[in-house]
Amino acid sequence: AGPAAPSVGQIRYAGRSYRAQQSDELSFLAGQAVTVVGGGSDQGWLRGVVNGASGMVPETHMLPPVAMTRVAARNYNANQSDELSFKVGRLIGVYGPTQDAG
Repeated sequence: AGPAAPSVGQIRYAGRSYRAQQSDELSFLAGQAVTVVGGGSDQGWLRGVVNGASGMVPETHMLPPVAMTRVAARNYNANQSDELSFKVGRLIGVYGPTQDAG
């Protein structure tokens, strides 16, 4: 059995930037949201939408699927190296359960 088919409509975030190499590919920056609209004809590629443009994106440049998203209700400044700073209204992707240091 091969890898699971991508979930259409799923939001993935770019873990690193990519510059299109072919006319059917999309360029994007690290951190940009990519909406999955289908699987690619080649293994390791997804068809996605970035800023309204559609094309192929390398799955190797995508972070794991987001388990849930939340909108920040207030500003937060990180106090620890494993925390994230954000401003009110920012969309935050949660990739899995949190683990408290104890």
